[in-house]
Amino acid sequence: MPAAYTCGTLLVAACAAGAAAASHPRDLPVGPMAPRHVARAPRPFFSWDTIPTSFHGARKDAAYTHDEVRRLAKYNVLCLEKWYTPCGAKGPTQSGPSCAVEEKMAALFKQTKAIAPNQTTIMYWNSMLDFSFYRAHAKMEDLEARGVHVYLRDKTGTILSLCNDGNVYCNMTTFDWTQPAARQVWVEAITNMTATGYVDGIYADHSAEKGVGIGSNFNFTKKGNGVNQLCNGVGAGRACYNFTTAFAASFNSWHYWSTNYTQDLLANTTGGPVIAGPLANMGIPCTFDGIRDAQRTSGLTMLEVNCGCAPSKQKIVQFLAAAEQYNYAHCMGNYNDGTMIGKTTFPEMAYRLGAPNGPAEEVPGSGSGVWHRTFASGAWVIWDNNAKNGTYHFPGQPQPPPPSPPSPLPAACGKVLLNTGVKGGNIGTWSNVATAGACCARCTGQAREAGEASPHTQQACAAWAWHRDTNHCHAVGGNATTHTVQGCDAGIIVQRARA
Repeated sequence: MPAAYTCGTLLVAACAAGAAAASHPRDLPVGPMAPRHVARAPRPFFSWDTIPTSFHGARKDAAYTHDEVRRLAKYNVLCLEKWYTPCGAKGPTQSGPSCAVEEKMAALFKQTKAIAPNQTTIMYWNSMLDFSFYRAHAKMEDLEARGVHVYLRDKTGTILSLCNDGNVYCNMTTFDWTQPAARQVWVEAITNMTATGYVDGIYADHSAEKGVGIGSNFNFTKKGNGVNQLCNGVGAGRACYNFTTAFAASFNSWHYWSTNYTQDLLANTTGGPVIAGPLANMGIPCTFDGIRDAQRTSGLTMLEVNCGCAPSKQKIVQFLAAAEQYNYAHCMGNYNDGTMIGKTTFPEMAYRLGAPNGPAEEVPGSGSGVWHRTFASGAWVIWDNNAKNGTYHFPGQPQPPPPSPPSPLPAACGKVLLNTGVKGGNIGTWSNVATAGACCARCTGQAREAGEASPHTQQACAAWAWHRDTNHCHAVGGNATTHTVQGCDAGIIVQRARA
């Protein structure tokens, strides 16, 4: 292995510790198919002292300034994107391994950890694409030069050459996961970087617990691909390659193994996590229902909730009302120049919070999804999930006026049934209906859209249902029945119920 790769600028003191820090790559399985196993849960830094936050991004034009480093140190979890610094952002022809972007990432993490030692730092490390501006690519080149196949080849023996992010980075080779030597490059890179003490986990882009690799519907492949085919790029830069079914099955199995094995490795050493892996991901909507749905259904143990770098008050309220341990208000902050300086943090990040005194509780008697939650510091949030409005209070900050109580629905609307939909003869469907009461008014004929021939009557409408997330309203007549629908509220018209 070239010394420049094994012991780069930041790695000299850490190389001897690398083998002790994680399972040695020589212990990797080498059989034709990877064993299936469930990865252990990541243990990233998490604190309720302030709003738990995470960041993903990088400057493309320069290294972060001292002021930006101090801002980035405020995040519980910090992930740097692949294009950090000008040589990492060079395209469509990439920089070579001398760019050593992973070492530039470690240099930044060293600075943020000097300010916030508990911060969890994440290095972008693609699980499919072999970006040449990483120092690790030198190892791939060396192995191929010695006749050891580590680049992915199609069924004709052609080495893949792909473009990523449209046609931003081109002429890229791809890891062949069926080859033990390629798997060893992957694990050695992670072992070397985490051994520095400045890298805690990785963002394994193009990876997931399900649907990875060839012949899947994962996002590495694009719509219209054939079975067992990989494509990427757009326009003239788009290329597609075909594989046999047997090879695709082996490749996918080893690709699945890679992130599970890596998550286990990191869980035993740095605490992980592997973002975009089996147990941690971003992309969760910053809504009360979206967060709670992800907690119930995603199977993930770490959620990065897309609240933005300067979230609105309403997003902060929803996040705090729904968040659990290892849920982070997430900022995606990629940019090409210094215009984002000062915009990667928000004032509420400095406010005292404290652990929640329990989950959010529905306010008694509201009947329409008003939720209240308190925290150890005395902070509290109230979220009206029907009106999509709420407020918060942190200790030491001005006390906000109490929110107006929700207007009670007319008795004729019936008791509000939470997370319930209705079936029956369709009377009407409306969009942009702001509240459950407004939906009931559509049903009973007390409100109508411009151009409607005549309002519906109580006798015609038997039940209504209002979708909180989409503000859609649905009215039915006849023999109305109810069924469970998350995020939907319904009511049986009283006169119909009596009849």
